Amino acid sequence: TKRNAAIRLRWHRQVLKLPLFGDMILKSMLARISLIMGNLSAAGVNLLESLEIAKSVSNNVVVLESLENVKKGVFSGDTLTKLFLKDPLFPPTFSQLISVGEQTGQLDEMFGSVAKYYESEFDTVVDNLSSLIEPIMIVFMGVMIGGLMIAMYSPCLLYTSPSPRDQRGSRMPSCG
Repeated sequence: TKRNAAIRLRWHRQVLKLPLFGDMILKSMLARISLIMGNLSAAGVNLLESLEIAKSVSNNVVVLESLENVKKGVFSGDTLTKLFLKDPLFPPTFSQLISVGEQTGQLDEMFGSVAKYYESEFDTVVDNLSSLIEPIMIVFMGVMIGGLMIAMYSPCLLYTSPSPRDQRGSRMPSCG
């Protein structure tokens, strides 16, 4: 089990480092974590319990470890801003926005704003990805259809060339 946990941790780190999808996954998780933290904070749930509940949003071991480290830091008296800045998983923008919420005393509203921000970032990445995939799919479909056409008509083109057998009157299959 210890070996499996190490492999799983390495795999989850690599998933978050993927060129396009890693960023998309991270933004989605940050949006979900922020949304839950904001809703729980607005409902009056204390910060430690909110962090524990926010851990249930993700199944990525790297994210779970980061949230556990933040929870331990909050328990020992550090501010969320300091803890999020220390952890390389959380981008500086995330930490700065949380800092504003802590300083103004409106942490629940700021978590909501952070969730909206990362949701819009996620939507932008998905839109860009879909606009990138469309031309690739069109070229792929063109190649597939062209390949089918060549596969269908190549026997007909091979049979239409004159051969000595054609001159004797044998019937060749017709292609049209």
